[in-house]
Amino acid sequence: MEMELSIISEDKPFSHVKLSGRLDTAGVDFVETSFVAATAEGGKPAVVDMSEVDFMGSMGIRMLVAAAKKLAGQGEKLVLLNPHEFVDETMKNADLYMLIPVAYSEEEAVTLLGLG
Repeated sequence: MEMELSIISEDKPFSHVKLSGRLDTAGVDFVETSFVAATAEGGKPAVVDMSEVDFMGSMGIRMLVAAAKKLAGQGEKLVLLNPHEFVDETMKNADLYMLIPVAYSEEEAVTLLGLG
């Protein structure tokens, strides 16, 4: 499956996007510019729905970490929503949950962003 980025909502106090497909080198090459524009450059916290991302490689991790760090520099957060089991394990193994928290509902994501 080719990587896709969907804008879920732009009218909330946070950016809400959804990634679908494989977040490998080819997938990152395909969506990174749009992803950064929709999240890290939006000037507000971001929720990234990962429920349809079935693989995440090192380039995918790099893309998420870069966006999270850029948002942190603006005093904002990036939260992953409903990651697929493989992605969840990848995040745990890379010890990234301190930088990029994970939520399993939109309400939990809003709380983690400090908006709830």
